[in-house]
Amino acid sequence: MEVTAHTAGQASVGNALPRAGPGRPPGPRAAKAVPGRAQCGQGAAAAVDPRLKARGRAADRVGARIREQRLAAGLTQAAVGVAIGRSRSAIAAYETGRKVISHPVLWTIACVLEIGVEVLFQDGDKQRK
Repeated sequence: MEVTAHTAGQASVGNALPRAGPGRPPGPRAAKAVPGRAQCGQGAAAAVDPRLKARGRAADRVGARIREQRLAAGLTQAAVGVAIGRSRSAIAAYETGRKVISHPVLWTIACVLEIGVEVLFQDGDKQRK
């Protein structure tokens, strides 16, 4: 490793930068505020937008219906993933509601499962006609 001297008389190794301190700007990895996300000390509940909660619940319901229909068709997550060009972990994320499904992907999943898209939006007892 190469040792270089800074103008202030400090030595550093390689590409290491001096640490932030009084009179120095924060480093490139300093925490930045992200809109909609809780910051340290605020608690997670302070930053949750109600619209995001509703979207998550809808994604959970659709994901549960995808899983139910996939199992009824006798397919694995990997098989569905290969059929639609996604990974098995992406299918798992769709089924658990961790990842929101785009309309084209939802349509493709319905085609692979040989069902109509509307089936994925029906509640178990409350099927719409």
